[in-house]
Amino acid sequence: MDLDQSSPRSGLGTAPNPAREAVAAAAVQDYLQLATRENTRRSYASAVRHFEVEWGGLLPATTDGVVRYVANYGATLSANTLQLRLSALARWHVDQGFPDPTRHPTFDRLDSRTAIFCSWSKAERRRRFAPLLASFDRMYESIYAFRAGRGEHGLLSPEELAQWENKEWPDPRW
Repeated sequence: MDLDQSSPRSGLGTAPNPAREAVAAAAVQDYLQLATRENTRRSYASAVRHFEVEWGGLLPATTDGVVRYVANYGATLSANTLQLRLSALARWHVDQGFPDPTRHPTFDRLDSRTAIFCSWSKAERRRRFAPLLASFDRMYESIYAFRAGRGEHGLLSPEELAQWENKEWPDPRW
């Protein structure tokens, strides 16, 4: 196979051309701007501002900090708002060159637990939100067994949680 070493696509045998690279970089930025709508940019900026200013979170955030944020607002925000805020935090971290704190196994568990939350009535959400948060503890199965053994009600069994793993979220019909 004969490769043309002077082809710009090969990247071999060509001298760097700063002017061409600058034009290409500007074109990439233009495409990225077009790929995200202005409304999305405003929503993301508002979500990051809420995390940092109103809630007092630090950026770059840790997974622990984001989980505490979710725990603080999980019972009062809709699942869609919470998801938008997590997406905004993820985008901010990636854009700034930091690791994304929302890409952690905890958030896979959060996803299935959000599905559970969406399936509940408003009264059930108020009553069962604290046990749902407790289910994030690595020792939840032991804690559940202990608390159930003491006769506590309203707990989520590990089996009930497992049924929601990798499930589609039900429509909450807000």
